[in-house]
Amino acid sequence: MCDREQERDELRARFTKWMEVTLYRARLRYLRKESQKTETVPLDEVESWYLLTDVSSKGRFEFEQDRLAEAFAMLSHEKQAILSMLFAEEMTPAEVARVLHCSPQKVYDQRYQAIKSLRRNLQNGGEEK
Repeated sequence: MCDREQERDELRARFTKWMEVTLYRARLRYLRKESQKTETVPLDEVESWYLLTDVSSKGRFEFEQDRLAEAFAMLSHEKQAILSMLFAEEMTPAEVARVLHCSPQKVYDQRYQAIKSLRRNLQNGGEEK
């Protein structure tokens, strides 16, 4: 009987040690993961002068916006309309298809081609300058 109790105690001790090590490692993984997250600041704590600053006065933002407007103007009217309805008016592809009297698949295809054209035009514009 004494050997069995001693064996149980040894198993219990091993299990306890295994649990401690497992929890320790899990805690370390959790802390590493949490430390990599970007800290956020509640809007209430942001100073009012920062909220009142004009973002477009930075210059680079205006430049990027102008390049995007130029690339958008190079698209066909149909692609411009589809992108406007999808992103500005936040319509679903099915709603856009009903408005344009076409299939939703055509809306998906035109959206893909329009975004691809925008990327190509923006990259080409960036290389030239």
